[in-house]
Amino acid sequence: MIQSARSGKQNILEGSKAAQTSKEMEIKLTNVGRASLEELLADYRDYLRVRDHVIWDKDSKEAQFVRRLGRKTPHTFELYRQIFDTRPPEVIANIALCLIHQTNYLLDRQLIRLEKEFVEQGGLRERMTRVRLAHRHNAPGKQIPSFPLFPSYFAPVTGYPFHTYSKASGRSCCFMEPSQCPALVTKENW
Repeated sequence: MIQSARSGKQNILEGSKAAQTSKEMEIKLTNVGRASLEELLADYRDYLRVRDHVIWDKDSKEAQFVRRLGRKTPHTFELYRQIFDTRPPEVIANIALCLIHQTNYLLDRQLIRLEKEFVEQGGLRERMTRVRLAHRHNAPGKQIPSFPLFPSYFAPVTGYPFHTYSKASGRSCCFMEPSQCPALVTKENW
């Protein structure tokens, strides 16, 4: 039980950290965390079943109380401390079941959103490939209309990653004249 609880928390945390570099890894780790919590849920059910304790129905007044308690902010252990210190183990196990169900519900919603974002936007590798292909599309050796040479007067502007001005070739990567390209500015403004 301890291992599945720790694994669930840790994988959700690591998935959130992985989101900075990989949507795919975030989804995988969140799914592993979700599976660990499902294992913990089964462990608590077994605990109650083996000891012939009642498992609260999701619509019971006790379960509804725990769900309402879970909506309070700030959501800290202090909300539950008095309950855990004064209730028998079967009540604590049922509270844990309710909290795990709430967590699983929220994780399911998060996974749906993450998968939708992944389908619509792709992962980091796909986005990097798109940038690289755009760069190749404008690679040296490709026939690009010639423009007046302004190598000492123009430079790329931050925020326009696909617009550059090659001092060597004297050509802009977009098909605008350097004086019309919004990504190029005079050296004085650079």
